[in-house]
Amino acid sequence: MNARFAGGPLDGQSFDHHQINAVASIVPVFTESGNRSFLHMPPLAECERILRGELRKEQAQGPLHPYERVFLPGDGVEYRDASGGEFDAATQLRNQPLSSEAQAQKQAFGQLADQFIAQLRAATITGATEVSILYHCVDRQGNARPPIRESITPQTSVRFPGNQAGAQAFAAGVYLDTLIANVDSLVRNASTGFVSFQTFPGVAVQIQGFALEIDQP
Repeated sequence: MNARFAGGPLDGQSFDHHQINAVASIVPVFTESGNRSFLHMPPLAECERILRGELRKEQAQGPLHPYERVFLPGDGVEYRDASGGEFDAATQLRNQPLSSEAQAQKQAFGQLADQFIAQLRAATITGATEVSILYHCVDRQGNARPPIRESITPQTSVRFPGNQAGAQAFAAGVYLDTLIANVDSLVRNASTGFVSFQTFPGVAVQIQGFALEIDQP
């Protein structure tokens, strides 16, 4: 599924989940009241170079531009220009102290993230490995909801003419780095408040825990 970018230097562009993971710096902003997800996007020309496998996103040149994820009616996702103060306002809210209960939950999420990262490092990760995060949530009445599965599998395309082994090693490193970054974003920095997921639009749920699935071919 592609997400459209509205406003800013990437206005009208469309990227899928794997492409966004490859090019963007994901910046979650969480408080007890919910979670907002921002992307810091390099210029379009640099995005295209990353997707062609010519460089990593950490090597991109030029200013990064903030966009905020917005769930549209139905199953759509849009990233909207957040350079008008939205990102700065959100980061100020992030500095508000959490309750002792929320702090304990954040600590538990951090421990799970460390555990998942250790599992990924110990696994034999290849371009065919499928990795997903399962969210275990409850609704406002405390009722358990069906687990929500989100793929964090990146799509890496690297071309090193005449150096197949080098290309494979480079791609494997990018692949693992992206998986770890996704775990940090989605698990370690998960919201302790009520949030909504694209799977159940309009339904407020609270994350209670996570599971990691690694499917080898």
